[in-house]
Amino acid sequence: MMAEKHRVFIEDLAEKIAGNARVWDALWRGEGIGRIAVAVTPSPARLERVKEEYAFELDEPTERSERWTEQWRQALLDELYAIVARLQLPGDYCPAVAVPRFVHRQSQGIADVFGARVEEQPDGNCFAYPLPAVPSAIDAVEASALQASAYWGAVEWTRYARAATHDKIPFRNGVMTGPIDTANYLLGPTTLLEWSTPILIRCIACWKKSPT
Repeated sequence: MMAEKHRVFIEDLAEKIAGNARVWDALWRGEGIGRIAVAVTPSPARLERVKEEYAFELDEPTERSERWTEQWRQALLDELYAIVARLQLPGDYCPAVAVPRFVHRQSQGIADVFGARVEEQPDGNCFAYPLPAVPSAIDAVEASALQASAYWGAVEWTRYARAATHDKIPFRNGVMTGPIDTANYLLGPTTLLEWSTPILIRCIACWKKSPT
């Protein structure tokens, strides 16, 4: 006979998280803690035991994004299970829920805003197909609304997860992409280097001539 699972309430978990955050709050303020801060990662076996022993009480939102799937809920549960497993171990881990990569197609997801096709690969990673390496075609690109992008999935998933956890659990790993990354996705590395190298050379030359 399978033992009944321990019910975990979000409010109780939030209290334990707040206690573990004190070390990192002190470091953020520039205060020493008298030792090295160490975070310990739980083993796969511990994670499985936690999933078998605990059950979370989520407050499922009545209104969900059209993108919502059961995978969204499972991703949130997996993050919460991981927090419980880490809190069972000694160390200074600062618990927070990470935004899953599949909801925004990783950093490549931003490329679809500019008309590039982003395709998920068999290994779970995503590939952005570069735009035609024609300056006039690049000049003609018009950015679409961010809300229509794969990137917006990160916003919608976080909204869902915050509502389901009463907005009491911290979040981390918001997806970010810089301008060079985006240019690399849109042009491809070869074209990016071909087009940017002359500009870079001129910048270096100007910098060397600068009296400062």
